[in-house]
Amino acid sequence: MAVGREESHVKLANLLQESRRNSDFICRYGGEEFVIMLPETDQKSAMLLAEEIRKKIEACDIPLENDQIIKFTVSLGVSEIDNTKDTTIESIINRADEALYSAKDEGRNRVSMR
Repeated sequence: MAVGREESHVKLANLLQESRRNSDFICRYGGEEFVIMLPETDQKSAMLLAEEIRKKIEACDIPLENDQIIKFTVSLGVSEIDNTKDTTIESIINRADEALYSAKDEGRNRVSMR
C-alpha cells in the first residue's frame, strides 16, 4: 500500500509545526510547497533552522500497514527581506522559490539561499 501525497503533506506539516517558534508563521503555498516566515531572524539563523528542518524530515519514518517504512527528503529555499528592493511579499517569496529550485538543481535534499 502506498502512502498518498496528502498523507505525506500532513506528516511534513506536523514536522514543521513541531519545529516552529511562537513568532514563526507556516502555511502551505501551492501544491507541494510550504512557506515559513521567520520574523526577527537573520539570514544565518534562517539557514541554520532550515538545515535543522531538512535533517528532521530526512530522519522521519512513515510506517505503512505492511510493516514497510518510507522516507522522504526536502529541498529548501531561504531568502531575507531586502528593504531597499522588496516592495511586496511576492518578491521575497519569488526569491525563496528561486533558491528552492537552485537546491533542487544542485542535487535535492539541501538548503539554498538567495
